[in-house]
Amino acid sequence: MAEKETTYLGYYDTPQSQVAHFVPPAGSLKMSYVAEAMASSGRSICIWSAARPISDHSRFFKSESVRVSHQISAYFFPFFYVGNRLLRKFCSMVQMACLLFLILRKIGKGDVLVVYHSLAYASIVYLTKAIKKYHLILEVEEIYDDVKSVHPINVWLEKKLFSSADAYIFPSELIDKKVNVHRKPSIIIYGNYHIHPTQNEKWSDGKVHVIYSGTFNQRKGGVDSAIRAGEFLDANYHIHITGWGTEAEIEGVKETVKRVSEKTTCMITYDGYQDDQSFIPYLQQFNIGLSTQNPDDKLSSSCFPSKILLYMCNGLTVLSSKAPAVLNSQIASDVFFYERQTPIDIATGIKRIPIDVDSRKVIEKLDVNCKHQMKRFLQSL
Repeated sequence: MAEKETTYLGYYDTPQSQVAHFVPPAGSLKMSYVAEAMASSGRSICIWSAARPISDHSRFFKSESVRVSHQISAYFFPFFYVGNRLLRKFCSMVQMACLLFLILRKIGKGDVLVVYHSLAYASIVYLTKAIKKYHLILEVEEIYDDVKSVHPINVWLEKKLFSSADAYIFPSELIDKKVNVHRKPSIIIYGNYHIHPTQNEKWSDGKVHVIYSGTFNQRKGGVDSAIRAGEFLDANYHIHITGWGTEAEIEGVKETVKRVSEKTTCMITYDGYQDDQSFIPYLQQFNIGLSTQNPDDKLSSSCFPSKILLYMCNGLTVLSSKAPAVLNSQIASDVFFYERQTPIDIATGIKRIPIDVDSRKVIEKLDVNCKHQMKRFLQSL
């Protein structure tokens, strides 16, 4: 008898979709890799994406099913996009109701549901797990209470969801130790180990091009430190900023770029948000990728920044803070670190590291090992 399809829930986008969806590129690309790794064990995978379509006007988007590869398909929930924030929240609630109905209808006892952890649908997953008794593999990329202040009810819900999982996918050894207290089956996947074919050439203007890609949340991402490093660089360098955040955070980034640019000959530009389909060719233009999250933040003690893998998969040299999750990883020797969490130390690190390092061989080894481990991991359920 053929093995039943495995369902994978998260925020995902793919070029095969007729519409672009708003997803953090690192998260979507990580999901792509995890789906590919599971499929390599012989399973068929259906990704359920809760990502909202990108639109500049009110519009209804009907559900969409697409074929991503021979063994992987994707389903996008229907969504009604409106400009009004209150109505938008209502539309998101309707989308979550669709998710609840779909799980109750499609997922049965003994089936496997892989869930990319999000508080948006955590209550639905916790409730349906208790009702349907399916096998839950929880992909925990971060602990929300470590990232930002959350309501005590959500802290309680997150802990309950963690304990209800049958197995886990983690981004670091440290978060495995912190969450997986009962030592259930788990696998460590730092990020996307897929080597991307060359789609773009490096900049040829003689400058060293440096990229910060990620969240604009000041506590989590370190975007401010990346921008301010430009004050201590000269005209031989160009810092690019891309990522996502709230309207206030985006405006704050633009203002910081403008303010620092007035003090230096280093060029600093805000490149806006790069969607999943344009991100890889965009990224391949750069020499150095920055991972500047605060090493003293609780998040850094457990979560491996998936952007590091994205940089390495695309041939960039990586400069990172001394985040414990990175220092204690298998690839610490292949990453360059700056000393202190100050703009001048980041700038010093940028000037000192080589720009001709290609880490693709490291990623190829991680990929082979991961797919062997994934097969054993799934068989253990």
